Amino acid sequence: SSHAHARNSRVLAHPFLPPLPADRSDFAMADAGEYFGCVYCQGAYPDKRELEVHCKMIHPGQEFKFVMRTPAESERKSRQAPTAAISKRMPLSEVNRHCVPEDCWVAIDGKVYDLTEFMDRHPGGPTTVLKQAGKDATKIFYDIHKGVRIEQYLRPEAFLGDLGIDEDLMS
Repeated sequence: SSHAHARNSRVLAHPFLPPLPADRSDFAMADAGEYFGCVYCQGAYPDKRELEVHCKMIHPGQEFKFVMRTPAESERKSRQAPTAAISKRMPLSEVNRHCVPEDCWVAIDGKVYDLTEFMDRHPGGPTTVLKQAGKDATKIFYDIHKGVRIEQYLRPEAFLGDLGIDEDLMS
C-alpha cells in the first residue's frame, strides 16, 4: 500500500524540513478518511512528515511510531482525554502579565497558550518566542509559519483558554 501512497502523495513545503524529492517512496499521505496518529498523544496528521515533526517537537527522544486513525477515532479519543483546565475567556490584559522566560503566554488565533516549556524546543530559539511574550502573536506567527497550526507543536496542556475581551475596555 506504500506505493499507492507515494503515487497519490503531493510534496508539501514545511518550515523546518527540507523538501523531499518526489520519488521518495517512504513519503506518505494517508488514504482519504485516515490519519497518521501519534502513539504518545492524540495528534493525528494526513501527512506522515507532519507527524514526524510533531514527534520530534512534542516527544523529544521518543522513537517515531504511528497508528492509522480515522477522524472519528481521534475525535472520540480527544473527547475522553482529561483537560488540564476548563476553557475560559482570558482578556489580553491577563496575557500581558505573562511576558518573562519563566512565565510566557501568547495569543494566537483567539486562543491563549503557555509557551514557557516550549521555548527551549522552538526551532528559532527561545528569544524569538520571548519577543512575542504577553502579546497577540497571530500575525507574526503566520508570517513565519505558513499553513502551520500551532497545536501541532504544543502539548495539549499548553492551551489555556480562549482570548476574551477586557471588560473595562467595553464601557
